[in-house]
Amino acid sequence: MFNRKLFELIPLCCFICLVCCRDFSHSSSNRTELKFYTVGDGIKERFGPDFYKALDRLRGDTAQLDEFLLTIADQPLTKNQILERSGLSQSQVDYFITNLDSFKVIKNDNQGRWATVLPVITDKQMKIIRKDLAPMASNVAQYLKKEMKEIETLYNREKSPLDPSWEDMTHFIIDKFIIDGTFHTSINKLEREKNASERVSESQRSTPAFFLEVGGKNFSNFGCNWYAFNLGSDQREVYVLHGAVLDRYDIAMNKYRGNRQFAAGLFNITPEGGIHSLTDREKQMLRDLGWIANNRLLVPIVEAATIKRLWPMIEKVGRDAAEVAFDNFADITNSYDKAPYSKFLDDDDDYIQVCIHSLFGLIVEQLVKNGEVSRIPKPVPESFGVYLVFGKLF
Repeated sequence: MFNRKLFELIPLCCFICLVCCRDFSHSSSNRTELKFYTVGDGIKERFGPDFYKALDRLRGDTAQLDEFLLTIADQPLTKNQILERSGLSQSQVDYFITNLDSFKVIKNDNQGRWATVLPVITDKQMKIIRKDLAPMASNVAQYLKKEMKEIETLYNREKSPLDPSWEDMTHFIIDKFIIDGTFHTSINKLEREKNASERVSESQRSTPAFFLEVGGKNFSNFGCNWYAFNLGSDQREVYVLHGAVLDRYDIAMNKYRGNRQFAAGLFNITPEGGIHSLTDREKQMLRDLGWIANNRLLVPIVEAATIKRLWPMIEKVGRDAAEVAFDNFADITNSYDKAPYSKFLDDDDDYIQVCIHSLFGLIVEQLVKNGEVSRIPKPVPESFGVYLVFGKLF
């Protein structure tokens, strides 16, 4: 995922700053609760300036909010129907209707019925999405398989002596920069250029957002969080792969995104991965994240210059993979047409974005299954899928 929330620039002393963007929001490793995810920026413009505060307040009792939303997940219902089917009290239903309506997450259909403006994806619906998107995922995985040998050859030729091995880099290059990078950008561009979406408002196109019920074996998505730290003209970037395929939803890195000492510590790590210059507190923060063990850094260090030299090929492969996927794009729109949401949502792009991010996860799953990228250990270590980049990529 789901990232994709764009956090505002947070200035720190000594010109150290942090930006976190493209983040799946309100995600969790708890696989039993409904979780709200966003993709893109401009969330405040779409849902109001107090959107996240309001959502956190409503989630004070998660089970009750989940029950309300799941009750109207598949069809608009009147207040009395919600009361009958949810088991919530009159005051609870009134509370959720008033608050959710105030920041436009639900709507009244002028027949006294309430519906969500976002698709609520249950495990049952995700099972259908998996089946609908299987041909598209298979075609893209097959295409990437044919291109990966050339990418590996180029990486081994261009990498510095300190860069990680290809085996340690495959998820970073393939999953992040190709699948959740140029492929994502390109397929969204194709969607717009070829008018693949039937009904898309301007606010939705710039800020797709959706609900997902995190639970069940069918759940699929993939995303990457990006954090940038600046010290003068120097930069460090941290990337964290996450989603159902990694069984990682709660990004521990988020708690340090405004921490000056943590940021300073990153600049004390040597290109060889040495951490001897870090203070005990800085080491402890890295230890809390699972990034070091026995005084050794577990997170791979990557030179930004190496990725930049690979960029022309990354862009080509991502664009071509999007063309391969787009041959089956009707599978997504057909999935929407037969889903219950098509009867009451104003737009279809939220559902399309659910499918696209599910597609990311399905492609990665298939590449792992076929041995094209390294196996994802179970349980997933906190250091797995985390990369520290020296220099500026974006």
